[in-house]
Amino acid sequence: MSITIDINKELEKALRDSAAEEGLDLQRYIVGLLNRQLPGKSRKSNNKRELELLQEINKGVSTDLWDRYETLKERRDGEQLTSEEYQELTEIIDQIEMANAHRMKALFELSKIRGTSIDALMKSLGLQAKLNA
Repeated sequence: MSITIDINKELEKALRDSAAEEGLDLQRYIVGLLNRQLPGKSRKSNNKRELELLQEINKGVSTDLWDRYETLKERRDGEQLTSEEYQELTEIIDQIEMANAHRMKALFELSKIRGTSIDALMKSLGLQAKLNA
């Protein structure tokens, strides 16, 4: 189905600029805007799912696990890691990667619901990619 509406040039430019900033084509951007504004059952359902996804995105590993990771990483970098510590570090890295994979999956789904790119969503949530290996 298609709908045609006439808008002024300033609004068109603003829409095109915003879509480009979020890395989306104009149609997808506008559909996302409209979906976020429309009331109704599906919107309420989306709100609940968005909350669940935001909770998943905010989950992380414990501070104790991060502290242990940092300690083991420093020992590894100083070439002082025992074989048992190396195994522990590997297991911690696996846990961190699994948690990050779950977060990325939730980010991807939330970006689809909101009709935005993952980069724009991460920026709006104050998240940034961090390399920490």
